[in-house]
Amino acid sequence: MEWNARDAGHFPGRELAVIQIEPFANSVDTFTSEAVTVENGAESIYIGLSGAFGRNRRDLETLRQFHAFLGSVISAIEASPDLPAEPTAAGMHDIVEVDNPFKG
Repeated sequence: MEWNARDAGHFPGRELAVIQIEPFANSVDTFTSEAVTVENGAESIYIGLSGAFGRNRRDLETLRQFHAFLGSVISAIEASPDLPAEPTAAGMHDIVEVDNPFKG
């Protein structure tokens, strides 16, 4: 993750992070900021948003960066050969069931 030092002077003490993830490149890269969480995966990407976005320059820049990242995700999907019409099991996050430790 790299910091966008260009905008640091506008928001003292709150530098803006730039999402530096190549969509679907691996299952390792993650990004977390105050409002955006991204977890990269080879078959799927988790994207989480939390909080409110106000009418101010800092939130506008955060949304612009998120918009640019979404554009790169869309481009990667559009460039996929033989794109299936529906999600497949391989495209879903693995769900592992565990025994309930509180159940007697």
